[in-house]
Amino acid sequence: MQHKLSKCKLIFINFVVCFSIFFIGFEVFNLEYSLYNYILLILTYGFIFQMFVSVCKFFNKTN
Repeated sequence: MQHKLSKCKLIFINFVVCFSIFFIGFEVFNLEYSLYNYILLILTYGFIFQMFVSVCKFFNKTN
């Protein structure tokens, strides 16, 4: 159980780091914060989170 949990934590940390880089990229390139960009950001975040959940479930099944 602990092994599965640590794998999920590792994936989650990677996900958070990737999202942070993505978000900082928005700041650095000074893209205009319009409603469209916010929606795009939320959709991307949601999609990545769904991927993370799927991968977590997959790891739990295989191990």
